[in-house]
Amino acid sequence: MCGIVGVIGPGARRFSGAVERAACALDHRGPDGRDLFVGDDVVLGHTRLAIIDRTARSDQPMVDSPTGAVLVFNGEIYNYKELRRDLEARGHRFTSEGDTEVLLRGFVEWGEGVVDRLNGMFAFAIWDPRRRGVFVARDRFGEKPFHLARANGLVWFASEVKSLLAAGAVEPRPHLDYLFGFLATGDLGHPTRTAFRDVEQLPPAHAGWLDGSSLSTRRYWSPRPTDPAVASTEDIRERFANLFREAVELRLRSDVPVGTSLSGGIDSTTLLATVRHLEPAHTLHAFTASFPGSAADELEEARAVANRLGATIHPVPLRGSDLADGLDRMVRANEAPVESASTFAQFKVMEEANRAGIVVLLDGQGADETWLGYPKYAGLRAMDLALSGHPRSAARLVRELRAGGGRVAIPVARYGGFVVGERSRRTLGRIAVEGSGRWLARSFRAEHARRGLLADAGPRVPIGEMGTAAAAADLHRVTLPRLLRYADRNSMAWSREVRLPYLDHRLVELAMAAPFDSKVHEGWTKYPVRSLLASYGFENIAWMRQKKAYMPPQDEWMQEPAIVDRVATAWQELYEAGVLARKLPAETTILRWRVLVTSAWMAEFAIRL
Repeated sequence: MCGIVGVIGPGARRFSGAVERAACALDHRGPDGRDLFVGDDVVLGHTRLAIIDRTARSDQPMVDSPTGAVLVFNGEIYNYKELRRDLEARGHRFTSEGDTEVLLRGFVEWGEGVVDRLNGMFAFAIWDPRRRGVFVARDRFGEKPFHLARANGLVWFASEVKSLLAAGAVEPRPHLDYLFGFLATGDLGHPTRTAFRDVEQLPPAHAGWLDGSSLSTRRYWSPRPTDPAVASTEDIRERFANLFREAVELRLRSDVPVGTSLSGGIDSTTLLATVRHLEPAHTLHAFTASFPGSAADELEEARAVANRLGATIHPVPLRGSDLADGLDRMVRANEAPVESASTFAQFKVMEEANRAGIVVLLDGQGADETWLGYPKYAGLRAMDLALSGHPRSAARLVRELRAGGGRVAIPVARYGGFVVGERSRRTLGRIAVEGSGRWLARSFRAEHARRGLLADAGPRVPIGEMGTAAAAADLHRVTLPRLLRYADRNSMAWSREVRLPYLDHRLVELAMAAPFDSKVHEGWTKYPVRSLLASYGFENIAWMRQKKAYMPPQDEWMQEPAIVDRVATAWQELYEAGVLARKLPAETTILRWRVLVTSAWMAEFAIRL
């Protein structure tokens, strides 16, 4: 896990000082070393967080002497041992024990095709002097960031926007379409857009070439929509269990201590129990955010799980005063407004992991989006059945879900655009902003609403596939991208690494191919995950009906006097800037949060509207 930065184009060498400043701005991502490679038309910078092969043999930028190829790499290649064996069989000899050299030699051997062989999270750039270009790639889901900017006839890239700002490659100018989407609906997921007008992202699952001032990319991976070999619920359950254990085992590869995040819910408990199953003697450390005095506090549930599995639990008690004290640092780390106070809780958990000396944390993100843990998926499935002429099947699904307290939700405003025409999509877009959006200034809405949420919703989906399309949208655009950004920025702010076994691409391919009834089975969402957890003896958690969201007592925290004062000041600033239409109302807690974090982001990066 590291930070990368670079510039390519004619005369790039003269910007080596700027790249050095940019690399220094990434020291929190890589406190164990920093170095540059300087060529005539390319400069590459790297900061290292040493996790696998902590010796200097794996330092970067790494050069392949025979070809002159140079690599800077952020992330982990979990299957590096298997790839190394393949490369050794082809005659390659290695001088290190890590995954960096495997990636570089893999590029030398397989060229662009190396990305198809990687199981990991990554963002990397390889200077190829034979082509006089830089090959760039980002992992399948965007776990690792890759930002791009153009300046002075050159192309810059970096792990974080702060790095590009430090280099002077861009100015801190806001992307107002992005800001509108957040204030109106809370939307933050976009494959290329960032909160900064002059900074883009390389989309997840894309690779390509930087040649001078041009960038050409291709999508190298998409989950397969169907798999004839996938059939029965029992088959899916068994294949999930085997693949998940493999995914966890790969992500335990480390030369530094590995712990887990733990909430006491289904996903994190399954993860911790699987670690114990694979490594009976492993010293387990689990980190849990706690909200003393709140109904949202899950510390006792998490403690019970940890005690049963023989793990040392690290509680992180949080109150509104902690938010007031730490909000600015958290927002600066994330480089954009954040959706809710749960991001702050994660930020503080990573701080505690830093204090405890645990460098790597496994986390349960991705399970809900892939195995249909949210109630909305079942609601959309019921809509599919009803609209396609199967009302009895729809009614049966609703009954099964409601049995024992399960919920059914149909978020038409956000997902309805999948199955309707263009005019109706626009209507639904207006519906989506009628809540918080009514507080935005009319001129601000008129300028930016037409480039809002549903403009990027994707193609129309036939009736009968709406639930599947919503899950895919959450995976690639709506929900998961922002969660992955939070995980990366919050962990790297404290020089920690987060690994996500549920996002092993083989598991996601299985989930996308699996029939709906094998994922939501007889009313049980995430059925394969629940079944695996039950096999470890945690039936009480596995067959718990009501999903408990990971959410601090945000409404209560927003009543903290220091927060109330900040909201009033922030609201007035945005009102005077022509963003908000009305003075501070008495209600709309959600919008107050959005205004608060937007103002904090603007202040941290000296942004003017």
